[in-house]
Amino acid sequence: MRISAISLAVAGIVAAASASAADINVYVSGASAQRNFWKADMVTSVCGTNAMTTWSVTGTTGVVAPDNAAYTCTVGITGITGATVGTTTVALMYSAELGSIYGIAPFLGTAGRPTQRLFVNAGTGSTPSDCAAGTTANTIVCTVTGYDVASETFSSTNSNALVMATPMVGVTDVEPKFWAQAQNWPAYAAVGTTAPTAAEIAAIGTYGVVNGQVFSVIANNSGPIATVGNISSASMKAILTGKYDVWGDVPEVGGSNTTPIKLCRRDQGSGTQVSASIFFTGYECGRSSTGIVTTASPGAMAPIALVDQVVENTTTGNVQSCVRGANGAIGITSISTSSNWTTLKLDGVQANQHNAAAGIYPFAFENFLINKSGGNAVVAKLLANAKKASSMGLAESATQTAGVWAASSPKGNYAVPALGFGNTKSIANLVTTSQAATALVSRGGDNCKVVFNDNGT
Repeated sequence: MRISAISLAVAGIVAAASASAADINVYVSGASAQRNFWKADMVTSVCGTNAMTTWSVTGTTGVVAPDNAAYTCTVGITGITGATVGTTTVALMYSAELGSIYGIAPFLGTAGRPTQRLFVNAGTGSTPSDCAAGTTANTIVCTVTGYDVASETFSSTNSNALVMATPMVGVTDVEPKFWAQAQNWPAYAAVGTTAPTAAEIAAIGTYGVVNGQVFSVIANNSGPIATVGNISSASMKAILTGKYDVWGDVPEVGGSNTTPIKLCRRDQGSGTQVSASIFFTGYECGRSSTGIVTTASPGAMAPIALVDQVVENTTTGNVQSCVRGANGAIGITSISTSSNWTTLKLDGVQANQHNAAAGIYPFAFENFLINKSGGNAVVAKLLANAKKASSMGLAESATQTAGVWAASSPKGNYAVPALGFGNTKSIANLVTTSQAATALVSRGGDNCKVVFNDNGT
């Protein structure tokens, strides 16, 4: 459950007194699905071989903490202006609660919209008293006694586990224009109760493609569809739009299977949710008048024995937990394979960055970023490497059969050719597993477009 907390103003004033003590601080707000990429990029671009400490936030009994994290280290990579290797400390604070909506909301610049938000207080060199060493090396866990997602407020033992700050960078799974549509904006006081207008979106200013991101369909390990291991786009669309009720309705399962379908979807504001709607329904792009079902309007998936068959979740982690909790459950997340759930093939193709970059696996979109860092040197370094396939750790232990990659450790991000990084590889010369996949296809900065070959070879 969510527990109401002290007022935003008080929390901000108290927490600000113990803000990060790093030499260079970076505040990134937005898509939860991309946080792991930024964490990896921090190692590649900033820390190098120097140890990186991961900060997270948890709640006392009964309190659900915000989905935020931070990463700190001493600079171990050359080429960061103003930073000295082995001396300069860096803190990357990533606020992922509510996802992509907070990659946009602080940059709208309109009265009634937020200009700040909560971040984990990564107090490098001066650990806040309500944070303590975690159970594994190089981890610190900060505890809150109350958190309210609707108002972005918190309380803690000394009120300094979180800190109010202005985001430098906003990250969204798809371009900001899609949040001008009412079905994609939650009615939370913290972000404003109405969707932004086209004029507000335009006022954000310049934003651009960072890289590509792979999404996946996941199912409960004990569920009927997990045994099949594959689902068609048509069947997934029928589930998402409320046409099917039990797994026997789904052609891949069929028969007399009466297991109720449980759809674990993301909430309004989520880029994963918008991406799923764009791909499977086309609603955001004007290709359909039917969007994804909600808890309030579940279509054929009406509550059974007062148990909702459509569950809206505020984080990727919550979707994963929801899928694990019922054998008829299915959901959509950015790719994050695990033995705790089954990642399904889509139309017979495995979700991974090779297949997405090659245009074989189509459920992948271009990520967008709003950079208001004012030339922050660490941000510049992070973004430079984020756009290069060679720096993204994309080489997988994988094999290629009939032009399709089957990866043992599928990755979620890949470079896109719209960024012009010498896309000279073809499917034929991606066969060596030591190579990272250079993107062959693009959406041209418009996720309503189908992918097209942009390799030039």
